[in-house]
Amino acid sequence: ELKGEIHCRFSNGEVFPAQVLVRNAAHDLALLHVEGAEAHLCIPIAWKNEEPTPVGSWLVTPGIENQPLSVGIVSVRPRAIPHERGFLGVRLGQANRGPKIETVFPETAGDVAGLQSGDVVLQLDGRPVTRRAELMERLAATMPAQTIRLLILRGENKREVVARMGRPDGIDALETRFGIMNEMGGELSLRRGDFPSAFAHDTVLAPEQCGGPVVDIDGMVVGINIARAGRTCSYALPATVVERLVEQWKGKPEHQVFFETPEAP
Repeated sequence: ELKGEIHCRFSNGEVFPAQVLVRNAAHDLALLHVEGAEAHLCIPIAWKNEEPTPVGSWLVTPGIENQPLSVGIVSVRPRAIPHERGFLGVRLGQANRGPKIETVFPETAGDVAGLQSGDVVLQLDGRPVTRRAELMERLAATMPAQTIRLLILRGENKREVVARMGRPDGIDALETRFGIMNEMGGELSLRRGDFPSAFAHDTVLAPEQCGGPVVDIDGMVVGINIARAGRTCSYALPATVVERLVEQWKGKPEHQVFFETPEAP
């Protein structure tokens, strides 16, 4: 969600501009450089890079105020969070030139991007696509929040369409009891899967409150909150994973491609 001008607010109320140095898609993590902040405002955190925090341990998610954002307990040890496919929201057929969009469902990623019934897809992210099954397979490999570029043929004219993949939340909520229960708990993060390693805790967070540290009762940072995944489930990247990544990035930013949102054509 790092779009436009980025600023960081400190506990004393001061706000400073920040620059993105590294964006990492696999972990949904970014490294920022805060510009102009005085050293005394930046207190180094203490990583807890030992064994994983035991299930049942108390956790606190701090904010910039005196009171924490939320308190919870560890519910599941670190593990790989499986892939969740992105959802474009179209029904596909087949034309001579390539996969043909037969239906665009309202309020989906395809609808927001401006796709229309009758559009023929020629390329996905710069690679040609000729068959409906091929396009479906490649779309299934995407994840929610990922940005894709489609080259389409509309009538006799070619045009590029940029879409940010969504989720079939409406289908989940209507057709499954689990989906209904999750929807009752408030807004969830758009991306809540495809993490190489994350542990779960029952802290209730808003999606915009993710991205900061979660600490144990001694104030040691055990991870970085990365997603509100369910009514009573939030995911955090373990401290060992984050510390290793930061050590790789410091001093030699790689400017990796993240879920960038390109300008609409």
